[in-house]
Amino acid sequence: MVSKHQIKGERAMLCCKVCKKEPHKIGEYIRESREYGLTPEEFVIREDGTYNKITNKFICTACYCKQELTNLINGGFKKW
Repeated sequence: MVSKHQIKGERAMLCCKVCKKEPHKIGEYIRESREYGLTPEEFVIREDGTYNKITNKFICTACYCKQELTNLINGGFKKW
């Protein structure tokens, strides 16, 4: 079954849902993946708790922290 996020069976590009950066362009994921002996992409798929296998998206730490700070300032919770 092909989801609306896939074109002709191909996976959507793996990137941050918010800033659209790919894992191999984010220093944190490059460093962490080396420690695990993985590529940055493999690291996100295996280790990042925000990774969504249906959309092939994740939320990088910088974007996640910005959102959490915004939630604290606004006194509410915004659902991703």
